[in-house]
Amino acid sequence: MRILFLSVICLLSALKIEAQSAEEYFQQGIEKLRSGNKEDAVEFFSRSIELSPHLSEAWFLRGYARFLMNYCELAVPDFKQALSLNPDDYYASLMKGVCTARITDYEGALADFSDMIFKYPDSAEVYFQRGYIYEMLGKRDSACSDFTMATNKGYKLNREIMLVCEENPQRKNYILRLTKTVPTKDYGYSAKNPIKTGNGIYGGPENQRVFLNLLRDVNGKPVKYERQGSCCAYKSKNAPLGYALVDIYKITYTDESGNTRETKLYISMYDYEEPMIPVGFRTVQPLK
Repeated sequence: MRILFLSVICLLSALKIEAQSAEEYFQQGIEKLRSGNKEDAVEFFSRSIELSPHLSEAWFLRGYARFLMNYCELAVPDFKQALSLNPDDYYASLMKGVCTARITDYEGALADFSDMIFKYPDSAEVYFQRGYIYEMLGKRDSACSDFTMATNKGYKLNREIMLVCEENPQRKNYILRLTKTVPTKDYGYSAKNPIKTGNGIYGGPENQRVFLNLLRDVNGKPVKYERQGSCCAYKSKNAPLGYALVDIYKITYTDESGNTRETKLYISMYDYEEPMIPVGFRTVQPLK
């Protein structure tokens, strides 16, 4: 009987400690997020949510950590839950719109930002985000209007962005979705057959990042990528002095068995051909 009594006391003590740990898990999640350890941050925020599911901040920060991991498929539901608990959470609303666009639901993102403009009419950031999507979709008049509003409200836009307001702006290349699977196995894996992403609204390697953010491994998880340099000059009328270099990216992903693997993809930012999905990868799927 004494052993049973002591066991019950130990169990109750453990439960009490656990019940008091939601805030501790939350704070640990914040510390991990600040240190750049996003995976562990997600784990601690998840533990906090399990113990205190009404803590809207934990839902938001778990979503934000997932956004930083480029896992917007999981981040959007977190932001939605944060908003259901705290409808006035400006940042949850903003990040929900940003992440909705990341998973290629552009109309949904436009609706999110339009709702925010109605609620937060003085937010320059929201006007910019909506304008950026309008520009991607080729709706230049709407984009120019939003960019101008953002500027009037204090948002600092560079010259490259405001070119959309010119009478005959130069068309940039935008990668909205990846819809085609590559027919050749060397596509992207060889400097002789690189992925040609061209330049986006900001120029430079922006479209390379957009492309890589749209990639998923065979398990549907985002890939991790790191630029490792450039090589292999080839003739291009779009490059300085007529020769373009190909950028090399190290790609880290998981295979069908869940094992971590690495490979390299070769991407050119000087020329544009509709990017396709390299063999062995998939692409992001909008939420249903």
